[in-house]
Amino acid sequence: MDEHIYRRNSFKQREKMRKKRKRRKIFFSSVGVVLVLGAGGLFLKNTLLPMIYKVEDSFEKAPEPEAENPGETAKIEELPEVKEFTPKRPAEKITPEKAVPEVKDLKRLKEGSNHSYEASAYAYDTADVKAWMRGKKDFEGEGKLAFLTFDDGPHKNTEKVLDVLKRRNVPGTFFLLGDTVEKNGTPELMARYIQEGHGIAVHSYSHDYGYLYPGRSARADRIVEEYEKTRSQIRGLLGEGFDTHVFRFPGGSMSWKNIEEAQSALLSEGIVDIDWNSMSGDAEPKNRRPATPEAMGQYAMKTFKDNGDRKVAVILMHDVQNATPEYLDHLIDEFEEAGFAFGILK
Repeated sequence: MDEHIYRRNSFKQREKMRKKRKRRKIFFSSVGVVLVLGAGGLFLKNTLLPMIYKVEDSFEKAPEPEAENPGETAKIEELPEVKEFTPKRPAEKITPEKAVPEVKDLKRLKEGSNHSYEASAYAYDTADVKAWMRGKKDFEGEGKLAFLTFDDGPHKNTEKVLDVLKRRNVPGTFFLLGDTVEKNGTPELMARYIQEGHGIAVHSYSHDYGYLYPGRSARADRIVEEYEKTRSQIRGLLGEGFDTHVFRFPGGSMSWKNIEEAQSALLSEGIVDIDWNSMSGDAEPKNRRPATPEAMGQYAMKTFKDNGDRKVAVILMHDVQNATPEYLDHLIDEFEEAGFAFGILK
């Protein structure tokens, strides 16, 4: 009985001690939480909140101006009133001339070329035209192209040829001889070539087969010499801004030996020679020359077709021939009706 009482009392004491330890553990845990929260609150109050307020202030307002004298209210500078813009004159439509202010006259000579600024729209690289004409390169443009070329001028008939081209609004390329430029060329005629949309090329100075092709063999040095001499002659009338890189051998390149050396010499100077794949027959012997103006136009189309009927025609004519201004309308009709547009060589 006493042992049972002792065990019960001992159990009560252990239970009391266990509860006491639990209360002590809860107390110290609560104190720890309070201390941690208190430290966090102090950090938030003393460190984080001032930083947040400082950032907010920097976004919300700029520093207020300080008064010059103590006790005075600082003056805030007022912005001037913005007046509504009203143009002094109505908007002006921009013309092509004003869009390119440095070019006041689109019909004047384009510096460093053989044509006007306006003619640039239908001026083609001679090397490309030569390749198209010979079938070495496909013409990838729309439709078909014709190049009217006139050799041996300027001449008294040149003005008549220019009149026809102007009336028909068709351009041409004129292969000039330096000798005839010296005899018949004037600043007015040279300017007309350019202002009416044509191209100027070189056809040698003398057209002297014996000098240029002694023994029927091309002399490269003499050909280059005559090219440069003719260009200088033209520059004397048009100005130093004129230049041309287009050349035609008198008699055509196919007529002479050693022509490759002459072509290479010209090409080293950036000059490209070109022949033709169509002709009007105006300089053919009488037994082969077409008899009427209409027949000459037809002959040009026939020779074009005989030479491959490609999409690009380079037509040989001579403005020194009296017949040229008479048949030119018929020739233009033939090619226009066949769907050709006209360009110049550059």
